[in-house]
Amino acid sequence: HFLRCLSGLSLGKFAMMNLLPYPRSLKLHAGTFTLSKGDPLAKVQTICTNRAPDNSEGYNLIINRAGVRIEFRENGGLRAAAATLGQLLRQYGHKLPCLRIRDWPDFPRRGVMLDISRGRVPNLATLLELVEQLASFKINEFQLYTEHTFAYRKYKPVWKNWGALTATEIRKLDKRCRELGIDLVPNQNSFGHLRYFLEHPPLRRLAEITEPYEGSTGDFLRFPATLAPNNPGTIKFIRGLYDELLPNFSSRYFNVGCDETWDLGRGQSQQLCARHGKGKVYVDFLKVIHREVKRRGRRMMFWGDIILHHPELIKKLPKDLIALNWGYEANHPFEREAATFAKSKVPFYVCPGTSTWMTLIGRHDNGFANLVAGAKAGQRHGACGYLNTDWGDGGHPQPLAVSWSPFLIGAAVSWCGKTYDEKLLAPVLSREVFHDRSQRL
Repeated sequence: HFLRCLSGLSLGKFAMMNLLPYPRSLKLHAGTFTLSKGDPLAKVQTICTNRAPDNSEGYNLIINRAGVRIEFRENGGLRAAAATLGQLLRQYGHKLPCLRIRDWPDFPRRGVMLDISRGRVPNLATLLELVEQLASFKINEFQLYTEHTFAYRKYKPVWKNWGALTATEIRKLDKRCRELGIDLVPNQNSFGHLRYFLEHPPLRRLAEITEPYEGSTGDFLRFPATLAPNNPGTIKFIRGLYDELLPNFSSRYFNVGCDETWDLGRGQSQQLCARHGKGKVYVDFLKVIHREVKRRGRRMMFWGDIILHHPELIKKLPKDLIALNWGYEANHPFEREAATFAKSKVPFYVCPGTSTWMTLIGRHDNGFANLVAGAKAGQRHGACGYLNTDWGDGGHPQPLAVSWSPFLIGAAVSWCGKTYDEKLLAPVLSREVFHDRSQRL
């Protein structure tokens, strides 16, 4: 490696630089620079300048025999450069190769969403460690998928056996995320997936249906799941959740969920859906939630699966919503669905997943393909974000360790899909996450 450096030739795209996300442009030059062990930052120069790429996270990183120079326009660029420099230091130690990097991301928002509602609820120490590591891979958004695992004061019987996160813990996590340049986006499902709230006797009246009903796969579901949109108490319940949850977050965004409302139209709203159509009832309630979110100074995100069944209604949505276009198989039609949202002018994310849920060690072949396909379709059709989802279906049996491979792939392909190479996955994970020089883990 160093012989080739000394030849003065620019090495190939990946050379032996074990970096992920891999920079958009990296050129190696002859020579090295050795940082002082006593004061390693003495020769690191940071300059805010328009010579950096015209992007809020763009940067130039120049290492020559005289020192290290970082050029950036905004703090996001300085953080991204520091993340790259950190990986170089962990690979090479104090003796760095001379190089020039010019870099910026494909997607302005690159996130990870962790399910904390179907089994594992991480403690604060785990979450703090997780966001520290995600920041080193240039992730700038984090969400905790929540159904009933925030410690709402009024609903202790709902969450008391689940290890729910408290307001104090969320505020501590939010503070650390801000310091790391990560937007901690509040996440509270607000239509479907509310089983444990709706099993609580005082709230059972808000359920669309409380009797067993046949699900989409032919099995019978024996628990309530979806709020009745036309029940007068529903919006009062939602307001109470929002008023207690949202003040703990500094983010201007809010993910309200609203996915998989399987039982809509089977109970309290049956006549309403028969009269107006299930799609219109869904969209009308989405608008009601949107008004509540907007009154609280947030921008609403919602899962896009239901509205894709009624594409003619997408144009009826408020234009400041963000649709979260999810899909988790290797052959998911991200291309078609992303094109639908792009045509409608509704801002959207692509949301692939880790494929670790309902497993012990993950379906990595499927997950890797899904993550790459989502990034390609999202970039082609102008998605404003990329959210890598790690679900907990079936009791969340997967340990966090098996999610790190897809976490890192998502970070890499959402930063720069063209330079991602799977061969770099094992060396970078081994060094950065598992601290395993053998690379066997």
